Amino acid sequence: MSSFLSQEEIEQLMNKLNNDVVNAAKDGQTASEEKEVTIAEAPKKSGEKELPMQEVEFVRFPELEEVRPRSEKRDLRVFRSVPVKLSMDLGEAVLNIRDVLSLQKGSIIKLDKLAGENVVIRLNGKPFAMGEVVVINDNFGFRVAGIGTSTEKEQA
Repeated sequence: MSSFLSQEEIEQLMNKLNNDVVNAAKDGQTASEEKEVTIAEAPKKSGEKELPMQEVEFVRFPELEEVRPRSEKRDLRVFRSVPVKLSMDLGEAVLNIRDVLSLQKGSIIKLDKLAGENVVIRLNGKPFAMGEVVVINDNFGFRVAGIGTSTEKEQA
């Protein structure tokens, strides 16, 4: 025998509970005076199947309070060792599958930016700074030209 209620039994319970709430409202009970209602107290109709006793409890949650930010400065040293992903947008290109399949060693892909044009540095995928690519002792580097505001304008 299954311990789950059928849809019909659930609907009967809901109707009984709704009737009890309506009757309580007619009797002048307020929300603070709600009483605990059990199935055993609900009126039974003739020929109705008896259901197992269930209890319904009303729960009161405390009022939410607004959290105000502190005015003092926070110590950001704890974030210094958090790893972030740094990437650079040198440019973009649109290629057909045919062009991608024909790529081989030494192939050149023309990007949409000119040499010497500012590139965008991204921090975890979000624009962070703008600057230029430089070569130092056969290594590529990045010279920062601006942080934040100019990068946001470019993205708009």
